[in-house]
Amino acid sequence: MLRSLINGLKDILYPRTCLVCKKNIAGRPSVNDSVCLVCWEKIKINPPPFCHCCGRHLKSFSPAKNMCPSCLKKKLHFDRAFSPCVYEGAIKELIHEFKYKNKDYLGSVLSKPMINFIEEYNLPMEYLDLIIPVPLHSTRLRER
Repeated sequence: MLRSLINGLKDILYPRTCLVCKKNIAGRPSVNDSVCLVCWEKIKINPPPFCHCCGRHLKSFSPAKNMCPSCLKKKLHFDRAFSPCVYEGAIKELIHEFKYKNKDYLGSVLSKPMINFIEEYNLPMEYLDLIIPVPLHSTRLRER
């Protein structure tokens, strides 16, 4: 009882808003205290087929090692990458909040699509060396 009273008072003084649409979350379905369910459901999952290098969705099957045209032109310094979501809209906003605005608590929210992706496509975790975020651009790194 006391906890619900304190939480209600906290919502009045510091209303929880969705980081994506900026609407009030209180009383609405939400994934957690940061993202409303409407915005969460707008996140586009990256469907197969995937580029064997960068992990992006291929619009059609490519006979050239199942790679996208961009990866065929470049010499990449890694073996393989996976991308659980299409980098646009709500997920892009959340990643920017996490990466550039020091909202570390979004780590648990952003891990959900990755975990679902690993389980759904049965990725061989025992063969993975690292799971890393996309690194900062060198200009951004110098600024920091």
